[in-house]
Amino acid sequence: MNIEGLQPGLAWSAFEGDLSYVPQVASLNAAERGTAPGCSATSAGAQVLHFHGYLKAPVDGDYQLAVRTSTRGFVRLHIAAILDADYDYPSGTVRSRSLQLQAGLHPIQITCLADNSGKGEVELLWTTPGENDLHALPNQVLSHVQ
Repeated sequence: MNIEGLQPGLAWSAFEGDLSYVPQVASLNAAERGTAPGCSATSAGAQVLHFHGYLKAPVDGDYQLAVRTSTRGFVRLHIAAILDADYDYPSGTVRSRSLQLQAGLHPIQITCLADNSGKGEVELLWTTPGENDLHALPNQVLSHVQ
């Protein structure tokens, strides 16, 4: 996948509303938009933050992707739901999944509930082929179209 106009980091949208679960945001109207180097942003009054862009896999192979958040979150790769840290999620724990990825760009969406200050933050972790220990996904593998 070759995409023109890629910028570093992820685009984000903030949504207001009284929610106790991570919603699908396609039909919601964003109260604010911005960009961030990774999966952390703050929007006063926001209840939900939605990050989107691309994840660049450096090589073909077996990857493990994981998520940890203090609120609740949900991760999609392409259109597939790959990590559910929403239903029955104990705050701060790691949810992970193994998957096969080809080298290149993969559309990613991360949706999370914001805390009381309007901050939404999800820690993405991964292993690349040949690695064993989960570690922070580097911001430089994340990009978005402006």
